[in-house]
Amino acid sequence: METEEELNQLRQLNEALREKASLLEEQNRFVQEQNRLLQETVDADKKVFSLQGQVIDRLEEQITLLEEQVQTLEYRLKEDSYDSHLLSSSTRFSLPPKNLLKKSNKKRG
Repeated sequence: METEEELNQLRQLNEALREKASLLEEQNRFVQEQNRLLQETVDADKKVFSLQGQVIDRLEEQITLLEEQVQTLEYRLKEDSYDSHLLSSSTRFSLPPKNLLKKSNKKRG
């Protein structure tokens, strides 16, 4: 009878091991699915970072252009401040149009 008892114990142990193996397989499938989802997230994040890098590069280019424009305008403003008491060259020696001149009631001559 001992052999029958041993055989029954081995059968029970075998069944328990099969159940444990089944649970481990299910757990493995779950972990693989989590890994797949995490990899998709990483790939999406890489794309976002790449796009952000492109945006940053374009913004840096715009900043450089704007800084150059500011320097140009500051230089022009500085130049204009030296001769701000003078009229601009286009109006310096010209008279206003005749229709803008006011007629006076005084006699000529």
